[in-house]
Amino acid sequence: MIERRRPTCPNRRRNRFGPASIALVAALLAPALVAGHGSPAAAAAEVETSIVEDQLPAFNEVWTSKSADVTGSMPIGNGVQAANVWVEGDTLKLLLATGDSWDENVRLNKLGRLDITFTPNPFASSSFRQELQLIDGEIVITSGTTREITTRVWADANNEAIHVESDAARPFGMQVDFVNLHPTVVENPSRANLNFYDLVDSENGATSPFPPRVTTDSVYTRTDKLMWAHHNDGSRYDEIMSHQKLSPTEFGDILDGRTYGGLVQGPGFRTLSPSRLISAPASNQRLDINLYTTIDTSPSWLSNWESAITTNADALAATPTATLRAAHARWWADFWNRSYIFASGDADATAATKGWLHARYVQAIAGRTPKMPIRFNGSPFTPGTATDPDFRKWNSYHAFNQRFPYWGMLASGDFDLMQPYFDQYVSSLPLAMARVQAFWGMEEWRPPPASSFRPHKARCGRRSWAYGATPSAVNTAGDATATPTAGTRAPGRDSSTPATSNSSP
Repeated sequence: MIERRRPTCPNRRRNRFGPASIALVAALLAPALVAGHGSPAAAAAEVETSIVEDQLPAFNEVWTSKSADVTGSMPIGNGVQAANVWVEGDTLKLLLATGDSWDENVRLNKLGRLDITFTPNPFASSSFRQELQLIDGEIVITSGTTREITTRVWADANNEAIHVESDAARPFGMQVDFVNLHPTVVENPSRANLNFYDLVDSENGATSPFPPRVTTDSVYTRTDKLMWAHHNDGSRYDEIMSHQKLSPTEFGDILDGRTYGGLVQGPGFRTLSPSRLISAPASNQRLDINLYTTIDTSPSWLSNWESAITTNADALAATPTATLRAAHARWWADFWNRSYIFASGDADATAATKGWLHARYVQAIAGRTPKMPIRFNGSPFTPGTATDPDFRKWNSYHAFNQRFPYWGMLASGDFDLMQPYFDQYVSSLPLAMARVQAFWGMEEWRPPPASSFRPHKARCGRRSWAYGATPSAVNTAGDATATPTAGTRAPGRDSSTPATSNSSP
């Protein structure tokens, strides 16, 4: 049996089919043919809400043991701000990320890690439960026997922040340590697995005419709060654009001056050092993790960024938790009741339902960054490596992989989550047309199947050459006047894949 709601058919709440596997396919395909959706009547909405409330909790992810490292983490997010959450040993850890924290090397950087410990320590007990509660978009961790502490981690659906709330029957203390993941400059880091893909010339054995340079995040001394930031003091944008015979000044550099970081504070917390907060004992603790990105190339970038994130943080701190949580719950209730599928009958039906629900959850927590779609290879939740917290293979946008989550959004009516995908291409239209004109002398728009973010930034590797031509035929200045050699793609076609490929965005 399938409990289903179509985006455009709010009053059609239950359909019965034959075998569960066939029914599930029908349920997945039918809504994709519908163009829009409407609002349910009040009575129908009550019934539908009860269906979601009754059935969705059965598909929560529940762990009863702690994790060894970040690879055993749960994702949380609001579509822009995000974190990997796990308990390792005696420490609750949050690996912080956003969907717009791009560094000078066109890599989506992690913002840092928070390590949170409690006194008394609830994780010394064998009693442990970590649950991803889908219906409210939060992670709930309960541990301890005689001194049980319950912690809720949720990324505010309506604000640029992640909240950590902890409660217990008796007062307890919290310590919060910020771990800087970029404490030193790294000159010419490894480019294995195309980790710096947008600075790589793949025609020349993955060498780079623009060697990457990883710069530092700065931690600042502030009273009763933690604050840190990364500022792109320049980029390779001008060289890469010129490399492709495109004008840097015509389109503008959206990497230079990009500034991102965080501000962490909470009632009763005070600073012990620039990277450590400690709370007064209390039976209820609240920590606000504010994350913010802007672009500012002026000398006063730090004071401007700090003023903006402080204004956001103080407004958030002045809002009661109950008010924030109620608005957050409404967003998730609207999301889950927009459309749903609950299949039952056998193990395959249950597994398919869980996969569908978890996929929608991951899309919601990663898919609201303006003009920047979900990354196909881990979105903001990549765990990194021991030596590189920002590592991901194929560090670029690939339309032939990027498209897949968006077909599911079309079926489920999540049209708001689709908007960044379309906006990315609309915003790149002038640059894409200029690239075709420079290479082929044609008035045409051809979005590249692989590109940098938005894809406003042209790359310097294979995407800069006519496929089949050699670097000697198309020189490093981006000379597009050379005659393409045999095996090139047709004029106006993007050159990111061989002519024999049928991949397309």
